[in-house]
Amino acid sequence: MRHLIGCLILALIWMANPVHATTWTIEDSYIGGNYAQEYAKNGGDVIAINSSEFDIDLMNVTIETNGDVLVQIETQYLDGTLGTTYGDLFVSINGWNPSGDSSSGYSTDIYTTGESWEFALNTVSGNMFAVDEDNIWLSDDEFYYDPYSWYRHDQEVVYNPGADEIFLPYSFGFVHNTDLGLIEYAFNLEAFGLTWEDELDLGFHWAMTCANDVIEGGIHKAAVPEPGTMLLLGLGIMGLGAVGRKKRRT
Repeated sequence: MRHLIGCLILALIWMANPVHATTWTIEDSYIGGNYAQEYAKNGGDVIAINSSEFDIDLMNVTIETNGDVLVQIETQYLDGTLGTTYGDLFVSINGWNPSGDSSSGYSTDIYTTGESWEFALNTVSGNMFAVDEDNIWLSDDEFYYDPYSWYRHDQEVVYNPGADEIFLPYSFGFVHNTDLGLIEYAFNLEAFGLTWEDELDLGFHWAMTCANDVIEGGIHKAAVPEPGTMLLLGLGIMGLGAVGRKKRRT
């Protein structure tokens, strides 16, 4: 009982502190469908003559207890490489559900068969949109099946909002730190109507406009009880302990 009460006290102290953060790592094990076999590197993961031009290593998702989110994409890709540019960050808030299986890197997964995204963070404009699926721009929309260009087909790369579409009143930050090889997006969970205390089942997708490498995956976090609930639980446990000790004395 003493050990349980001690753990409870430590948990309450942890919850009372201002801000804590948890980080999830999404490895670059996603391949996706329709890649050019002739120039596929790393088992099909990257399409390039020199794979380092487009290679993505991993994605770190850090969420703080105040709802701040930092998505860091580790890559040496540089904007403008061979006529390509940054894609947008797509987010799902109801889980990550790609087509296919992990053993093949979801090699059948393309936009029309895989995850449907709820939000898009538009890199160029700095705006966030609730996704209208008709306005997702694919790698083929960028390159029009150019027979002289090798790229991964049918992958979502940019959100192209309609003329009358209004972006969400939530801002986010974007930065590419070329020295560290990091592309970063920063925003808050409130943009999705969520908080740290909620159960979080999030999916993420990012690629450059040719989709020569795609990073995609999901994270999950269980709901966190409100501090008041934890306090009531703690009082109840301590009360039961007191009753137990009283019975042993009689």
